[in-house]
Amino acid sequence: MAKELAVIQTNVLSVEEKTELQSTIDHIIEQHKGNRQDINRLVFESVEALTEAENAQAELANKNFFRR
Repeated sequence: MAKELAVIQTNVLSVEEKTELQSTIDHIIEQHKGNRQDINRLVFESVEALTEAENAQAELANKNFFRR
């Protein structure tokens, strides 16, 4: 298992998508800036979701049908 965070390539998202994503992140931070526990929980939930997706992808990649 990789010990580094896989970062999305910057050329994958359009300028509009980047702006919308940044706006959403800023909004979430503004909502929860007074509650460090909520922010920590959201961070851990995000990392957990990414890890589960990565594991599912690796498992599918190891199936014989998908190897081809």
